[in-house]
Amino acid sequence: MLGIAGVGVVTLRAGEDQLGGVLVLAPPLMLVGWIASWLMLGLGWTLVGYALLIRPNPGDPLPAGRG
Repeated sequence: MLGIAGVGVVTLRAGEDQLGGVLVLAPPLMLVGWIASWLMLGLGWTLVGYALLIRPNPGDPLPAGRG
């Protein structure tokens, strides 16, 4: 849990607010013994994966008309 939160803090400091926010907020849910909290942690990791899929690669050229 501390490792996930640590990665989230580093990600937040790098300027990735949405991704880092999910990583920082998800681990405290594991402290609660509810099944729903574990499902929310899984949803958090799913959102992280989705965010990584939809964001553009830094090396890709910009679309026409943007720069």
